[in-house]
Amino acid sequence: MRIPKHILQVVYSVALVLSVSILVYSMPLFSGAIFTSDESGQPVNQNIYLYAQDVYLNGGPNNNNSSGLPANTTFYFQVTDPSGRVLLSADLAECRQVVTNSDGRIYGVPAGPGCFHSVGTVDPSNGSLAVQLYPFNPTPNKGGEYKVWLIPVSDATIADDGRTLEFSNRNAKTDNYKLRNAPNCIIALPGGCVPPLD
Repeated sequence: MRIPKHILQVVYSVALVLSVSILVYSMPLFSGAIFTSDESGQPVNQNIYLYAQDVYLNGGPNNNNSSGLPANTTFYFQVTDPSGRVLLSADLAECRQVVTNSDGRIYGVPAGPGCFHSVGTVDPSNGSLAVQLYPFNPTPNKGGEYKVWLIPVSDATIADDGRTLEFSNRNAKTDNYKLRNAPNCIIALPGGCVPPLD
């Protein structure tokens, strides 16, 4: 049996629309990129750091040629295991905020009083001001790998525990990094610190 040409055209058109819709839905909703750096804003070779206190969040990207993150915007950040299933950030979500400058580069924390994280020094290559990720707990990943997430404040809500952020993954940017030395357990998770996965 031969399928009429006009039926095939309709089927192909529907398939094309669905595939484009899926592609668009899976793309992040905002521009720019994030990366980890040292306190001066310089990327670290292969994203491998010695201690938890050495890791800073940066973004924009690390040059003046590409478009940055949304300008003059406040974001939450969090640290998880590589899968994103285990929240490792140890402090309240309201303390984990960064802001971007008019060029869309991460530029420290919101103005005013608060429980915000430490900042590094201004990176002269792009004008960014990195923000320290610590405190966070050890990863259950045996390779010592972590994932940092950046989410616009307008696209997330804070759960009742005060630490967990609720958001759609498509409203976030992520970057992975590793530590050579695991941090000490800061908060007791059910059953203590998360044990390494087998």
